[in-house]
Amino acid sequence: MKRFGLMFTLVAFSATAMAQGTKVTSAASNIKYGELAKAKDAIEEAIVHEKTKGQAKTWMVRGDVYKAIAESKDPAKKALSETPTRIALDSYKKAISLDAKGSLRKQINNQLLMMSFTVQNAAYEFNDKKDLVNALDCFEQSLSIDSLASPGKVDSAIIYNAGLIADQGKNYDKARSYYNRCIDIRYGGAQVFGLLAILDKNQGDTAAYMATLERGMKVYPDDCQPLLVEVTNHYMQQDQSDLALEYLAKAIEREPNNASFFFAQGAMLDKLGKTDDAKVAYEKAIEINPEHFDSWLNLGVQVYNKAVE
Repeated sequence: MKRFGLMFTLVAFSATAMAQGTKVTSAASNIKYGELAKAKDAIEEAIVHEKTKGQAKTWMVRGDVYKAIAESKDPAKKALSETPTRIALDSYKKAISLDAKGSLRKQINNQLLMMSFTVQNAAYEFNDKKDLVNALDCFEQSLSIDSLASPGKVDSAIIYNAGLIADQGKNYDKARSYYNRCIDIRYGGAQVFGLLAILDKNQGDTAAYMATLERGMKVYPDDCQPLLVEVTNHYMQQDQSDLALEYLAKAIEREPNNASFFFAQGAMLDKLGKTDDAKVAYEKAIEINPEHFDSWLNLGVQVYNKAVE
């Protein structure tokens, strides 16, 4: 009787383990038939059972379940989870960590790459709804997905958008981090320096603000008009026109063949009523770049104004 009892126990234990393995299979099957509630229930049981919670396939299927929930157009199915893409991503990460031989890696990567489009679309949808917290989370998920599925890949546009959303949502530490990443990979040109400088200014760090603008002009001497406008406006708002002109003089000293610097100088002198000096600056800009449209335009305005007078 003792042997019989032992055999019965072993058979019962084996049947339980098999039942949990069936839960994983059942979850995968229910995804195919669109039975996502059943798939979710089955896989959630499997991830806590001793025999299946340590298997890579269990976590891969869990990722598939939540990916399907995220991609569903059915509101009832979408309501099965508030953060399906986040759960799917975490599940795929767990699966990769458990997949010692890498036998599931290709399959997981394919799912991750498809999910990347899902989270990016979700990010834009959240942004349209002014839900900046979830928009940023989705952009960050997209970056995590790319780094997981394609190590070394850099999605510059997503990094830039993440910075913008973080900035708008007043998450300044993350905004600063993403702007600096854009600068490191030379994405976004002088505009990124301008965004970073404004962030510095809004946080009361005028020294960093000016240093960022100067660095941007040095890196992008031919595309720094927005930075010149920013620093000019800053000094003009504080009635420090002389400082603005001094700053431009230093910029011209560093880049004497930059037509944009001379145009900005002329525009400021014009505002101060120093039209003759402004005319010299515009002419210098045109000498450097005969096709500098804005300098020609302002010279034309000067001629018109003198004729009217």
